[in-house]
Amino acid sequence: MMEKIIITIAAVILAMGGMAVGSAVDSNSIVEDGIEYSIQTDKAVYSLGENVQMLYRVTNLSEDEVEFIFTYGPLDNTCDWMVDKDELRIWDNLGRPGTAVMTSFNLSPSTSYEYTHTWNMSYKNGDDILPGNYNVTGVLGYHPDHERYVPVSVQIEIIPEPAMIYYVDDDGPADFNNIQEAINDSNDGDTIIVQPGLYRENVKFLGKNIILTSTNPSDPNVVAATIIENTDHPAVKFSGTEDPSCMLIGFNINGTIDGLYYRTDPNGMPIRNHTRATISNCLISGNGACLAVIGFCDGTISNCLIADNFSTCGWLPVSTMNQCHGLIKNCTIVNNNPSDAVSVFMGTTTIENCIIYHNYAWWGVQPQVWVSKGGTLNISYSCVQGGLDGIYLDHSTATVDWGPGNIDADPCFVSLGYWDVNEVWVEGDYHLLAGSPCIDAGDPNYIAEPNETDLDGKPRVIGGRIDMGAYEYSPPIPADVRIVPRTINLASKGKSITCYIWLPEDYDVADVNSNSVLLEDEVEPQWLWCDEEEQVVMARFSRSEVQAILDIGEVELTITGRLTNGFAFEGTDVIRVIDKGRGK
Repeated sequence: MMEKIIITIAAVILAMGGMAVGSAVDSNSIVEDGIEYSIQTDKAVYSLGENVQMLYRVTNLSEDEVEFIFTYGPLDNTCDWMVDKDELRIWDNLGRPGTAVMTSFNLSPSTSYEYTHTWNMSYKNGDDILPGNYNVTGVLGYHPDHERYVPVSVQIEIIPEPAMIYYVDDDGPADFNNIQEAINDSNDGDTIIVQPGLYRENVKFLGKNIILTSTNPSDPNVVAATIIENTDHPAVKFSGTEDPSCMLIGFNINGTIDGLYYRTDPNGMPIRNHTRATISNCLISGNGACLAVIGFCDGTISNCLIADNFSTCGWLPVSTMNQCHGLIKNCTIVNNNPSDAVSVFMGTTTIENCIIYHNYAWWGVQPQVWVSKGGTLNISYSCVQGGLDGIYLDHSTATVDWGPGNIDADPCFVSLGYWDVNEVWVEGDYHLLAGSPCIDAGDPNYIAEPNETDLDGKPRVIGGRIDMGAYEYSPPIPADVRIVPRTINLASKGKSITCYIWLPEDYDVADVNSNSVLLEDEVEPQWLWCDEEEQVVMARFSRSEVQAILDIGEVELTITGRLTNGFAFEGTDVIRVIDKGRGK
């Protein structure tokens, strides 16, 4: 019998390879009555999905031969394995075949018996294994009352798989050409970067804590051009189980966002989960739907413009933001006509540094915020139409904490969206005009995160105090502008008009965003070059496009643009316009 035991030990050591002596192993041991009981794993830290190699060993440290008798069957089924996390049994291997035959072996002094097993990171109830610390326990297969039943444990750490970055482009080389396939292939912690384009999809997060982002959420042009569109179903659907590490950043959403997961328990009782995903730097405007524009999203919603959305439900009241029981900050919620802008029901919503104005229903002005049964609204440093009277409590259990810094005054937007005489929608411009009461009126204690920007890509705090709403106000940087030729003949057959732009000394023309320069807010340059040595920008415009907007006489033309940090610049020049072809 002893010879058989020695052969088994040798086979086990060979099978373990370098595990018995490897420097990365994790081990623990207990000595009782001259016998050492020890356990080790091949590593101390594992990535999700790896196999955990385990070894349990008994060593006779005494001077006498020791007999081991197993009551549970064959020699290769004489060890139990258990994995626990936070005192919860995750997995075990206790299924040894029962037998009436007593199996025994003797250990001579200074000899050992070893037993190995592999845990493939399975959960006994079928759930997924999560990152964290786990206790791995081994014990010889005695009855728990037996003196040789000595469990030994070692702690291992399971870490997330290395995060992946996937690229999506609807019409160019990338890992995927649509967003949903990228999500299907992703795991928690992964990032999906989406190139500008039109993605007609019903994007489902599937409960995955991933980051879905445009290529540059701080660039308003990129945000506007990276469109998720679906008018029949939610454009974005969360599963209700995502946590704040799940992020939707920098998209133009043409459709609705739904964060609700609804099901019933075995007794038929409803279970409703709201997502806690983070939504930021998104443009959500011009949508027509019979649902809330954003619903059941309990995470932080920040730096978003939610504007010009309308209901297709006729008389049925629909909230713009329905039951989003989290933090809504630095957002502009304006000119929506489903009904109220924000509704709170059986939860708590906190609103900070927001503008909630000009939201109405087809039958007239509605309360801006509707708080229903079991709802609590905490609001501070926000501009709310109607002030406290603009918040309607429709149940005895509904409450509002009207905090400091709230105002009721016209925000003074550049322009509201409207339908023109030809029933064509004209988009609003929800930047703040100079003199707006929302400028420098946000939370005076607000501290911006490093590199935090507004929806325009400008620093989130300008002038020492945050503004209310999605956009920080900053007066344009004065630029010197020279347009050549100085006299433009409308009858001329010339090809181009050149504009020279100089910035103040504290600025560098290399920081000019070449895609932002416009003449009279509409004519784009055909060619633009920044001479860093001379610190001048040269922009060449199509002569025919410029002449199309000119009148005869002295004409003042304005050049606008932005720097890469989001700051705007502006300059004007006066030229003479003639038309010799008509004698003028």
